[in-house]
Amino acid sequence: MDFNGTSYSQAYHNISEFNGGGGFLVADDLGANHDNVVAWNFATRNPGGCGVIVAGHSMAGVFGNVVAHNLLTYNGTLRKSPGAGVVVATEVPHETVADNTVIANTIYGNGIAGVTIHGHLPGLHMAGNEILDNNIGRNNTVGDTIGLAPPAANHPDLRTTGILVGSSTHIAVVISGNHIHHDYYGIYIDGLVRATFGGNHYRRVHTQVKFT
Repeated sequence: MDFNGTSYSQAYHNISEFNGGGGFLVADDLGANHDNVVAWNFATRNPGGCGVIVAGHSMAGVFGNVVAHNLLTYNGTLRKSPGAGVVVATEVPHETVADNTVIANTIYGNGIAGVTIHGHLPGLHMAGNEILDNNIGRNNTVGDTIGLAPPAANHPDLRTTGILVGSSTHIAVVISGNHIHHDYYGIYIDGLVRATFGGNHYRRVHTQVKFT
């Protein structure tokens, strides 16, 4: 399912499985993408991509979208193209991927961290993204090279991880109310990230928060 260059669209109660790429795409190849909702869906065993992809592919912007109450499992399990349960990302210079909310999803078994934010370049606009109240099990089963450009010093994450935020731009993110379990790292922070934490719960997690 592809929300591309759209606004105020909704995807509810869909099943996406066994696709070569990801499950649900929210992107701006065709224009600005904002105020969409992807909720109460099931994305599983899409081996070549993420369960839900919130991605900036042009300079039009991806902002104000909500990913909520989805079941996202065993996506991105190919080593050549690993994927998250939900990814919020861009590698387009000066792109905006901001004010998106990932809330109340159940996520496990994915190739990189359950919820992943990647800001690969300096000069991006990625303020206001929030990761809230998710139930996140064992993820990052393949490993994440992250791929941050200078001035960040890139530190790949090769252990199981619930949430990962990596950025070459100074960004702020809220990570609150999540239940993270059966991972080596609960939350992995790489690069120029200011994270606000509150009320996260950890069970069978070796290191709750890792800063690199």
